[in-house]
Amino acid sequence: MNILKGICIAFAMYSKLWVPQFAWKEENMKYAIGFFPFVGAVLGVVFFGWNSLCAWWQLPDNVRAIGSVLVLVLISGGIHLDGFADTVDAISSYASREKRLEILKDPHIGAFGVIGLIVYFLGIYSAFCGISSKRQVVLATGIFFQSRIMSAIGVVTIRNAKGEGTLYAFQSPAHKHILRIWLLLLLLLSLGYYYFFGGLTKTGVIAGTGAVVYGYYLLMSKKRFGGITGDLAGYFLTLLEGIWLLEICIMAG
Repeated sequence: MNILKGICIAFAMYSKLWVPQFAWKEENMKYAIGFFPFVGAVLGVVFFGWNSLCAWWQLPDNVRAIGSVLVLVLISGGIHLDGFADTVDAISSYASREKRLEILKDPHIGAFGVIGLIVYFLGIYSAFCGISSKRQVVLATGIFFQSRIMSAIGVVTIRNAKGEGTLYAFQSPAHKHILRIWLLLLLLLSLGYYYFFGGLTKTGVIAGTGAVVYGYYLLMSKKRFGGITGDLAGYFLTLLEGIWLLEICIMAG
């Protein structure tokens, strides 16, 4: 029963999908972050369905791309984009660590955050326009699942910068050892998905990029913030997802 509550908490926090609401008690939060990737799985299914309908109706690429962007934002509720914008503002400030953490907490968005979001949306819109073949769509479908696996691995691996906040509520009671094994198995499963549908080269590109971006996230968060926060986790997920989508667009279908 606690696992079911953990699933509902993960979906309630990281999506706009309706699920039963449960209290964030310690016993309900032990494995909650381990189900975060399945929000991405649902997003991927909707993305695939939308693109299949567009192919059937023979809609223009720009309509298909705009709809894909809306699917991404509406299902997630934009929670990760908020963290992305706040983190871009904080990184661009070149201020002290304490000041950067204050910028992350500031509810207002700065100029660099706006610029970052514009660049991001232009990037994923271009990627969605270019992801047109059936194989490319199938590969892109798995991106949303795998990016959340990588983000969850960070949550159970990297220390928290503040020892408080929403992300800490998921980190503190988590059974990290069990979750690391679970997330590693999910990661291997997702890589198997890419190998089956894309072959060794595409799998290597996806895995290599994921490792590089995760390494950057790990070093940057420790050096500039002293650890991660919810905003930094959202920044990482958004950045990785965008880069992977562009790569799939570039790679031949």
